[in-house]
Amino acid sequence: MMPKKNIKDILMAAMLMREIERARQELLGGAANTLVRAALAVAYMYIVFNAYTMLGVVGVVSVAIFFLIVMFVPAPYHKVRRFLYRLRMFFG
Repeated sequence: MMPKKNIKDILMAAMLMREIERARQELLGGAANTLVRAALAVAYMYIVFNAYTMLGVVGVVSVAIFFLIVMFVPAPYHKVRRFLYRLRMFFG
């Protein structure tokens, strides 16, 4: 005798598989992601060099702090967004 299928279990399994696929895509990225990172690294080095030649050490420190803020601010935003998405999927 076959057990009854619970629709909530099926939906949770589908959501889990979708999250695994999304995590795999974020982890692996792709060729475009690598090219974008390389271009950003070159642009960052160019800006740091120009800041050093124009403003000295103060310019380099200010540019470095600015880029650290820009790099790490989106991480909490994405975590909160993903958490709210999971809550919305769970409750309804």
